Amino acid sequence: MGDNAETQPNPDDQNDEAAVSPFSKEAYVCDRQYAIVLAQLISVNEREKVYKWIERLDKMTECDEVLEERAMYLRFLTLSLKNGKLVSPFTKLPPPSLRPLSVVMPRSVHNLVFKEKLATGADCPPTEDTTTKRYCPPDEIEPKLFFSRQPMPRNGVLSYAAAFSTK
Repeated sequence: MGDNAETQPNPDDQNDEAAVSPFSKEAYVCDRQYAIVLAQLISVNEREKVYKWIERLDKMTECDEVLEERAMYLRFLTLSLKNGKLVSPFTKLPPPSLRPLSVVMPRSVHNLVFKEKLATGADCPPTEDTTTKRYCPPDEIEPKLFFSRQPMPRNGVLSYAAAFSTK
């Protein structure tokens, strides 16, 4: 009975491997949604390019090497979107066949992005003094300051609506 327990694979081990892999379908779907959300913060023309790139990346499913390349392209896309500006190769519509990202981008940038040498939040000191800033619930804010505390889109409109009823 001890031999049988040793030879059977542990399903928990397989789940751990799938969860850890940055090239898993779940990781891709999560990063894809993140890119779509970040695309809302750039201009409409650039946003259309992002959507075309995502459509192109969605078609890359042939083998593990292609999935890895797809994940690297998506990671670089989300990184450029987090910085608020598209960079090459995403400034143009995606070509029918993609070259490896390590060939497309400068080696120094590739190493910086994919060798985990990017600065993290712990490496960067805060840009403003947050100890003196007072945050309070919305009902304690003067009405004239309401809009100054709202997030403002770079492109588009900010719209509020209210409906009241006595019934």
